[in-house]
Amino acid sequence: MTTKRRTEKSNYPRITVEGFCPFEDHLAEFLILRWTDEFKMDKPPCEFWNIPGKYQEMYRRNMKAIASLRKKYECSLIYSAVKSKYFKNIYHIGLKCYGPRGWKYNPLAIEAIKRYDKDIKQIMKLAEAAADQDEPVVEEEKKPLESRKKTFSNKKKTSIRKLRDL
Repeated sequence: MTTKRRTEKSNYPRITVEGFCPFEDHLAEFLILRWTDEFKMDKPPCEFWNIPGKYQEMYRRNMKAIASLRKKYECSLIYSAVKSKYFKNIYHIGLKCYGPRGWKYNPLAIEAIKRYDKDIKQIMKLAEAAADQDEPVVEEEKKPLESRKKTFSNKKKTSIRKLRDL
């Protein structure tokens, strides 16, 4: 589904053609393009989701998996997880399965999203704890540094000075 104008449902830009699309389409398109780039495959044609073939199958599986993931996680979390280091070697969220649905979740992708969600929640918790600290940070008063006087000398003649005087 491609629309030329941005609507409430079609809020994300298409990557390969002009227009806007829903979140599932945008992310599925991104995953397919990243997969083809990484494995040096042929670039998918424009609007490859309408052309029957390997790209369309993977696109639909990813799109359905992302649509069902939206029920559990927010769009921004899924998108950030896919762009993060956790998804470095993961290229699909939906995999081929012989069953009534025809697809299943990629367990590595689900685990990566869960880890990313856990880490983000932990970072947010630490940030809130740091912001809630009532104790102001007290800086120690620093005294101005004074330069040392250079008039220190030993009046006694050392053995080295005696040798220099010779």
